[in-house]
Amino acid sequence: MPAAIDPSSRIEHLLDAAEPRIARAFRAAIKELGDEIDLKEIERLLINGDIEGALRYTVVVAERIGEASTVTFITSGQDTARFLSGLDLGTIMFSQINVRAVQAMQVNNLRLINEFTAEQRRATRLALLDGIARGLNPVDQARAFRDSVGLTERQQAAVINYRRLLTGDAAEQREALTRELRDRRYDRSVQRSIKTGEALTPTQIDRMVTRYSERYVKYRAETIGRTEALRSVHQGVNEGYEQAIEAGKIDAADLERTWDSSKDKRVRRTHRFLNGQKRPWGGTWATENGIIRYPGDPEAAAEETIQCRCLLTTRIKNALKSIRKYMLYKRADNDAEVWAMAA
Repeated sequence: MPAAIDPSSRIEHLLDAAEPRIARAFRAAIKELGDEIDLKEIERLLINGDIEGALRYTVVVAERIGEASTVTFITSGQDTARFLSGLDLGTIMFSQINVRAVQAMQVNNLRLINEFTAEQRRATRLALLDGIARGLNPVDQARAFRDSVGLTERQQAAVINYRRLLTGDAAEQREALTRELRDRRYDRSVQRSIKTGEALTPTQIDRMVTRYSERYVKYRAETIGRTEALRSVHQGVNEGYEQAIEAGKIDAADLERTWDSSKDKRVRRTHRFLNGQKRPWGGTWATENGIIRYPGDPEAAAEETIQCRCLLTTRIKNALKSIRKYMLYKRADNDAEVWAMAA
């Protein structure tokens, strides 16, 4: 019997819906947190040296990412079940209360909270040390804490350095004008300062640094959206196949997966090597940074997953002869893009 291919276009459609959903969840959580943070309470916690107490405010950001990621996981599993049902393999259902599926969602949410909190702790430490160096009072230190939420340690360091350049000499200010994420509407003010030798005012600098920081948050939202979407889509698709195997609808021995990195113009070197490599169901791929099970694998090295855009395609070796044609159309379903198939 002829083979059937689970098309890469199906995975791409799931990713196209998931990436902005997760990025929006991150940005919304950051904005909401910024609006709700009680600066007086943060000030009290910082004065008492209770950094961990202050960091508890940030857990909600990771939880929101986790919620959006969970929706993606479930949507991808359901879409996989619909795809397989359309191959005349019988009715295939995706259960989100399957023990393995529930555990995967719980582990992912815990991972997000731990990773985000650890990264935020490092970024906050930099922000507070910078505040001490600049002689900020407790209230301004609380604001520095609030403004650091959503940035990585490296991004916070870049924000601190951008402030330093703006307050520096003409050469340093010229370097500030090379920063890609700066708000170019303020370039004239910086150029005027360079030409006249008159320093920028604290208000001007604060405004420029705030915009620079906001753009880094937007950039991080896009990075998280891409990375988490890739992970949760592939996890959901895998779980959809696992449940079909458990239900006896598919034999795992009939499944073959292929790594596809051709859709990413900026593919990393290690994944360019993986392109086209095939594995049986449950197989893994080896890179110089270790083993990876699928694009976005949370157990793989970060060097192999962050902003990855690779896909796995699945070939069903013994599909039925009469395979229906599929027409994909969009419809809204719980604020998610769901791809349905019609004969």
